[in-house]
Amino acid sequence: MTETYSRLYGDYPFDKVGYYNSVKGSMEHQGMIALALSIARSGDTANVTGAHELAHQWFGDCVSPRDFRYAWLTESFATYSECSWLEDLRGWTVYLSAVQGKARSYITQISKSEGVFALEDFPRAAPSSNYPGTIYAKGAVVLAMARAIAGDSAFYAALRTYIADNAYGTVVTEDFRRAITPALGARTDAFFSEWVTGRGWAQLAIEQRPGQTSALSVRITQVQNATGGRQWPVFTTLPLNVVYTQRRPDGVLDTVDTILMPAADGSYSISCERLISVNGGTRCRSLVEVVSTTHIGISEWESNLRRMTPSFTLAPQPASNTVNVQRVRIGRFPEAAPAMIQILDLNGRNVAEGSMAADDTSTTLNVQSLPEGPYSVMITQGGGVVCLPLLITREE
Repeated sequence: MTETYSRLYGDYPFDKVGYYNSVKGSMEHQGMIALALSIARSGDTANVTGAHELAHQWFGDCVSPRDFRYAWLTESFATYSECSWLEDLRGWTVYLSAVQGKARSYITQISKSEGVFALEDFPRAAPSSNYPGTIYAKGAVVLAMARAIAGDSAFYAALRTYIADNAYGTVVTEDFRRAITPALGARTDAFFSEWVTGRGWAQLAIEQRPGQTSALSVRITQVQNATGGRQWPVFTTLPLNVVYTQRRPDGVLDTVDTILMPAADGSYSISCERLISVNGGTRCRSLVEVVSTTHIGISEWESNLRRMTPSFTLAPQPASNTVNVQRVRIGRFPEAAPAMIQILDLNGRNVAEGSMAADDTSTTLNVQSLPEGPYSVMITQGGGVVCLPLLITREE
């Protein structure tokens, strides 16, 4: 754990590190961390509490906030570090899941119990507190979004610069802004205004309609200020991980898993064959809430598509060593037809394949040799093509 953080944040800043069991509560005492006895006995092999408190040796002990207005500079970073530790221990998909969990916790629970406020200079009176959940969960996801915008190399270089330039001293938000400006570039001011001193999160409305050059034209807009007199920012620095299919000139469907940045009005536009997920790919997770999905003028188009295309399901999801492909409905084909199955990686390479005879209702594919991660399963039957997302994970 210390090696992981030393690689990410710079050398461990003190001459020793240790843990001792306390009867109640955990705390990041410099060089000797208190870890609650209940946690030590819990059997948690990841020990995210231990990771959180260890990260405070950098963010909190080596570099300390000047006063409570800047407490997010300790708790947001230590909570983000739980995710970076899980990434190093168990892989990228676990990191994404951890960030998503913190985003969900903030939006659905924390914001409702303590109110919606900024990371910097937050209210300390009830229902908030000296250490509100906002500066833990929201702050961790904000840092994860900064990483998604900057890229890993630039993001962690900025954190190492921030620690080195301010070691054994006190800091304010401006010190972190100065360190990360080379990584965020022209987006720096807007990012801090929207996510650090601004309130709330992006609420998205997804609108799908028939496209001119592809099956679908998708527009994603931010609607957080549409009702209720709310004054949240329009988040122009929101990295949004979108997954969709796109048809190549040869007719093959490619799965695109990408991070999109919004237009000046906070919207996103996509031309695609099928929208698979929003904030659910393999690139990043962000502070977003999808509040509506609308299909405009595509009922007839969708009905025709369903008559042409058979339906399939994959189980289990996520898969480990095998995945079962089930043919749920043949649709209105005059007769059953054989199906060709291809598993594609994120680069569109065919990494495994199988087939189903005309009279088969299911088949099982062996995916034991495939690395953990996201894939697309492309199934071709007759004149129809179906593309399904597949996630492969394995327990240690």
